[in-house]
Amino acid sequence: MVQNNRAFWKNYLANAQFELSIADKTKVPLTWNEINYEPDFNKIYFILDGEGFLEINGQRYLPQPGELYLLPAETQQSYGVVNENTFLKYWCHFTAKLGELHLFHILKAPVCIKSTNKPELQTIFKQLIYHSRQDSLSSEFRVHALLLPLIANILEHYEIDRLQINDNPSFKK
Repeated sequence: MVQNNRAFWKNYLANAQFELSIADKTKVPLTWNEINYEPDFNKIYFILDGEGFLEINGQRYLPQPGELYLLPAETQQSYGVVNENTFLKYWCHFTAKLGELHLFHILKAPVCIKSTNKPELQTIFKQLIYHSRQDSLSSEFRVHALLLPLIANILEHYEIDRLQINDNPSFKK
C-alpha cells in the first residue's frame, strides 16, 4: 500500500505548475509587520540572521538562523519584528498549483524545516534572485529549475506515508 501511495504521489506531483513572482534577500526594516492577512501566493523564507515572528493559522513561530519556512497561500498569516535585530532572510513568493488547486491546500507540508545544507540553499537563492532579474529567453527556465529544489527540500522532510490530504471535495485520488 505504501508503494502504491508513493507511486501515486510521484506521478501526481509531477504535474504541479510553479510560477515565481519575486525573490530577494532582505534585512527587514523595523516597520516589517502585517497582522492576520491571507495572501493568494506561497512564501518561502530562509532565515540567515536576526529575530522576529511568524504566525501561520494561529500557530506562532520564532524563526532561527538556518530554518526554512513555508507560508502557504490563502492561509491566515502574521509577521513582525520583536526588537532592533531584525531578520536577514532570503525569500520568495510563488504559486504552486495542481490544476486549479493550490498544492499546499492538497498537501499538509511542514511549515518549518531545519536546514541541513545552508550553503546549498544560499546558492539556490542567489541564483534564483539573479535569474529572476534577467530578461533572457532562458531566464524563466532557469527560475523554474531553481524553484523546484526549494520545494523539494520541504517535501523531502516529509515521509510519503505521512503526507496528509487536506479535506477538499475537489480532490479525488
